[in-house]
Amino acid sequence: MMKKMIQKLNLSFQDNKDLEKEFIEHYSQDSKNQILIGTLSGVPTVGLFFYVDYLIFRPVFQELFFLRSLNMAIMLALILYSFVLNKKSNILFTVSFLAPLVTGLTQTHILAIGYENIHLLHFPGMMLILMYNFMFLRQRFIYALYSSIILSVYFVYLFSKSELFYSSDFFLMSIFFHATIFIGLASSYVLEQSVRSSYLLTRSLKKSTEDRLSLIHISEPTRLGMI
Repeated sequence: MMKKMIQKLNLSFQDNKDLEKEFIEHYSQDSKNQILIGTLSGVPTVGLFFYVDYLIFRPVFQELFFLRSLNMAIMLALILYSFVLNKKSNILFTVSFLAPLVTGLTQTHILAIGYENIHLLHFPGMMLILMYNFMFLRQRFIYALYSSIILSVYFVYLFSKSELFYSSDFFLMSIFFHATIFIGLASSYVLEQSVRSSYLLTRSLKKSTEDRLSLIHISEPTRLGMI
């Protein structure tokens, strides 16, 4: 019965906007600390790439420095606005959507630069970003789906303009990249479905308990009158 209330495609509650709004507020508050920790931990992680770029890819370091600085500036702006300047703003899922998406787009652009073996050395970083995207930031499935489509299209588009497009390197990277996206989306789907089902069950039990308590309060005066 509870699963029937959840749409299979986007996992929203069918024909119940109030319940959907109530759940989003609950999930937002429940996810706030994890999104903050995930986003904050992502900043020094991106910062480590500066050092790697400087050590290994000095001829293209200026370009990499600009891309990563822009990436970090956007992440810090999202953190500052949503957790400091406007704590009551309901944009947490926008943060968990934009932060890994911008980082993923930046990393994809760097992979496609085509300088020596930069695509091989930085590809594991792309896998790390995808893990953040699907698991660490408690991103909703629908947002994870949108970001996956954007990253996938951008990944193929950039490499189609590169000499690497017909190489075995791109073939292998593409397999791992899209396999990770598929597994990540499946995990994201199951996780949100489980959270929604649990929320419905808790809500149902709470309402049942309140109804029983109200019946007890109503029946008590009746019993006293009969004594």
